[in-house]
Amino acid sequence: MEPSHVDLMRKGICIAGALLMVAACESADVGSENVHRAGVPSLFTYAAADREMTTVVIGDPFGIDKADFGRAVTDAMQNRNRGARTHFTTTPSDNARPDYRVLMIFDPVANPGQRTVCRDAETLETRADDDRVTLRTVFCYRDEALSEARTTVAKMDGPDEPAFERVVANNTWRLIPHRDPFLDRDRCRRKPC
Repeated sequence: MEPSHVDLMRKGICIAGALLMVAACESADVGSENVHRAGVPSLFTYAAADREMTTVVIGDPFGIDKADFGRAVTDAMQNRNRGARTHFTTTPSDNARPDYRVLMIFDPVANPGQRTVCRDAETLETRADDDRVTLRTVFCYRDEALSEARTTVAKMDGPDEPAFERVVANNTWRLIPHRDPFLDRDRCRRKPC
């Protein structure tokens, strides 16, 4: 029995849907976020409210001028964070609180843990990947990682692409939680805290 016109159309729609799903999966962002201690939203407000936030850019997946790349990163971060209004900059003035900073680590070779990433930031090795870009964003107090966000996406051609701004903006947004997960009262009602 030959398939009907409707059956062929259904198969075509299913195949097209499957191809779209595969394409979406290949270009989708893969990310995670972690809050390492209580009080991160309040600490960020203290550190950043109407101030500059020291931003350290480590690595460069595009091989462009360091100052230009730093500006591209911090431009993509502006007005993208939760909480206090701040100005992210790689060249802070005395307005920035010196004990706090945000690390923007592109394509880290190793994955230092929360206890060492802020302490060892200046010596971290990075290496551009041919197929993807990984951005690890960390909010630091001195040598302590308070929170972080991580995203891996398909390789981009440069910081002018909308995908670059999206990755930086998303990590900046996810870096500071809306509510402190350590003080989540609903969670405490379900199980002992």
